[in-house]
Amino acid sequence: MKTGYFIINPHSGQQIIQSKLKEIIGQLILDQFINRAECVYTKKDRTIDDVVDLKKIRKFDFIVAVGGDGTINQVVDYIARHDIEVPLVILGAGTVNDFASFVKIPRTPGKIVKMIEDFHTIKSDIGKINDSHFINVVAGGMFADVSYVTSTSDKKILGPLSYTINAITNLQDHLSRLIPLKVKVDSQEFTVDARLFLIANSKHIGGFNRMVPYASIQDGKLDLQILKNCNAVELVQFTTELLLGNHVNTPKVEYYQGSCIEISSDVNDVFVDIDGEKGPQLPIKIEALKQKLTIIVPKE
Repeated sequence: MKTGYFIINPHSGQQIIQSKLKEIIGQLILDQFINRAECVYTKKDRTIDDVVDLKKIRKFDFIVAVGGDGTINQVVDYIARHDIEVPLVILGAGTVNDFASFVKIPRTPGKIVKMIEDFHTIKSDIGKINDSHFINVVAGGMFADVSYVTSTSDKKILGPLSYTINAITNLQDHLSRLIPLKVKVDSQEFTVDARLFLIANSKHIGGFNRMVPYASIQDGKLDLQILKNCNAVELVQFTTELLLGNHVNTPKVEYYQGSCIEISSDVNDVFVDIDGEKGPQLPIKIEALKQKLTIIVPKE
C-alpha cells in the first residue's frame, strides 16, 4: 500500500474540494490503496517551508496539493527547489484552477479516487523565474493583477465572475497604460509597446481554455504572447477572436516560443503575476525546465 502527503489551503475558493477530502482519503483507505495519509495546512502568516517537513515528505509515495493556482504554485516551487521526485496530485480548489483544468483533473470524489488509484503519471515542464518556479503563467500589464486585487470575499461569492467585474470596473485605468518592453527570446531580441504580456506553460489562462493555443507542457518551451497597443474597440475585437480561438492571428498579437525569455522595461513599476500571485518587478528572466515535475493525471 502507498502513503499520501496532503498540503491543503483550507481557505481557497468556496472550500468545495476541501469538504470532500475526508471522503476521498477514507475511500483510498477502504480500497486498501493507502495505509497512511498525513495532512498539513497552509496559513497566511507562514510559508510552505514552515508547514512542510522536508525529510518526511520525501518518504511518501505521492503528494496532494489542494488549493487555488497560488497554492499549487507554492507546492510546485517547493518541490522544484528541493528536487523532490515524489509524484504530485493537483486538486484545484480555487477560483479558476487553470492548470488543473488543462490536465483535466476531475472534480468529484469518486473520479479523484480512481485517478489516484490508477496512478497514471506524466512528466510536465515548469518555468523558473529569477529564483522561484511556476507551473502555469507569468503575466504583466493589462488585467494581470486581477487575481490578487480582487477581494477574497468577492471570489468566494462570485467565483470567476468576480475577475470579470473587476476587469471591467478598472478598464479605463488599464487602457491608459502602455508598457515599452525589451524582449529576448532565446537569441532573438526586439522591442515592443505592450498592453499585456503572458509567458505560459499551458493553454489555460484566466479561465480561457485557448488563451495560448500552441502551448504544451512537455515541449521544453514556454510561449510568449504579447497584446500590443490597442483601444477599447480593438480590445473588444481581440476578446471576440479570443473566444473563437483566432486571436493569435490578429495584427495586435505577437507570439513566440522559446526555452529562455528575458523581459525588461524603462518603466520602473511593472510587476508581474505568477500563477495568480503578485510577483517581482521587471526585469525578469524565465527559463523552461523540461519535464521537471511528475504529476498524476487521469488516464485518457
